[in-house]
Amino acid sequence: MYSAYVKRMAEGVSLLRKPVTRFVYQGFLRTLFDIRAANLESPTPWGMDCTAGETTLVIDYDGCFRACELRPELGNIRDYGCDVQAIMNSDAMKGEIDAIGCGYKANCWCTHGCWISASLAFNPKQMIKKIWKGYRKTRKLYKPVKVTEEALQALEVKYNLDRDKLAAIGVI
Repeated sequence: MYSAYVKRMAEGVSLLRKPVTRFVYQGFLRTLFDIRAANLESPTPWGMDCTAGETTLVIDYDGCFRACELRPELGNIRDYGCDVQAIMNSDAMKGEIDAIGCGYKANCWCTHGCWISASLAFNPKQMIKKIWKGYRKTRKLYKPVKVTEEALQALEVKYNLDRDKLAAIGVI
C-alpha cells in the first residue's frame, strides 16, 4: 500500500530527488500508521512530545477553542478579540500545555494525523529516527506477491467457494 502512494508521490519529482522523496514519504506514512495503531485500544505514549497548543489550535464552529480536538474547551476567540497570538500566549493555553505534559509523561495520546505530523515536525531528532524506522519496516514488509490462476483455484477449493455464485457476480 505504501509503495503505491510513494510511487504516485514521486512521479513528478526530478531524478535526484526521487529516492529522498520515497524515503521520507514512505517512512512518514508508516510512522503515522504505527502511532495510530498503537493508540487504538488504549493510550500509548508516542515517544515524542505532543505539541498541541504550542503549534496547533482547534477553533470550533461557535468560536470556542482548544489545544486539541480531544481536550476540553479553553475559551472563546471573541474573548481574545479574535487574536490567535493572544490565545496562544494566554494563561489558559499555557495551563493546558502543562496539563498535556510532554513525551512519555504526556496526558494525551491521540490518533489525529495533523497533531502527529506537527509533533513530528517540531521534534526533528525523533522525526528522523521514526521516519528511518518506518521506512525500514515498509521495505522489510514489501514483498510482491505473485498470484497464479492455480493458486486462486486452490483457494476456491480450500474454502469451498460456490463457483456458480462467483460466475454470477463476474468474478470468474
